[in-house]
This record gives sequence, C-alpha cells and structure tokens, in this order.
Amino acid sequence: KIQELDGEEYIFYPAPKITVALLRGSLADEAGNISFEREPLLLDSLNQAMAAKNNGGLVVVQVQRVVPVGSLDHRRVHIPGMLVDMVVVANSKEHAAVTYAVADQEYDPTLSGELKPLQAAQMEELPWEGPRNACQKRVMAHRALFEVKKPKAV
Repeated sequence: KIQELDGEEYIFYPAPKITVALLRGSLADEAGNISFEREPLLLDSLNQAMAAKNNGGLVVVQVQRVVPVGSLDHRRVHIPGMLVDMVVVANSKEHAAVTYAVADQEYDPTLSGELKPLQAAQMEELPWEGPRNACQKRVMAHRALFEVKKPKAV
C-alpha cells in the first residue's frame, strides 16, 4: 500500500494480527503461571503471549507438568497466568523431542544452564570408536573445544 507523508511516497506494510500463540514452558501452576526453568531459551514467549491477548487471541502453552499454586518460584515465572488460556501437558519424551535433535535423547541440563558443559578432561570418557552416535558426539565435542578460547564461557 502506498502512503504519502509530507509529500513523500512510502510503502506501508500493515502489521499482521497475531491471534494464536503456541508456546512451550517447563512447569505451570494451576493458575496458569508458566515457568521456563528447564528451557534452553526464553526467546519472545512473553511478547507473543501479550500480542495474542491484545488482539483477543488464544495463548496455548505446552509444559512437562502442572504443579499446585504457590509452588513455583516467582522469580522463574516468565508468563503470568492471566495471559494463558490453555495448558497442555506433554510427557517428557514428547516435550524433549521438540528441543533436542536426537529423538531418543532425554532432557539435557547443560542446555538450560543447570549444569556446566563437558570439560576437556571429561571429554576423554567419550569413545572414539563404537556406536555411531557416540563417535559423532566425540568428534563434534572435540572440534567445538578448539573453537572456545580460554576465558570464554559457553
């Protein structure tokens, strides 16, 4: 759409209306408050939920489990319950399959920052030969280690 402003012509792109937000969190309490403690990234989950609600839309959040009200640490609640319309509980395999590349891999606490990643000494425990996945992980970890400079954190 062409708009004229102060005698100049500009192309105007109307913003799309967000009517549904499909999000993912770790835990939800019975009031709908969503915690992201086991998620690797927050991204713009709160912004997406607010955009959908402001347009009269629906906010659906997938979580691993629902806990009683008051049991979540308020500092870890990222989306307040007033923005959430529906909570879907997925078992741990279904929930992990969305984040982790290997389908049979369980939750990895290093991705969410709960644990530190493998150090060089611990990497020696990974086999050079054996099952295909183990060898590939060993080679990838070895190459990645050369990219990390000493004072840097991963």
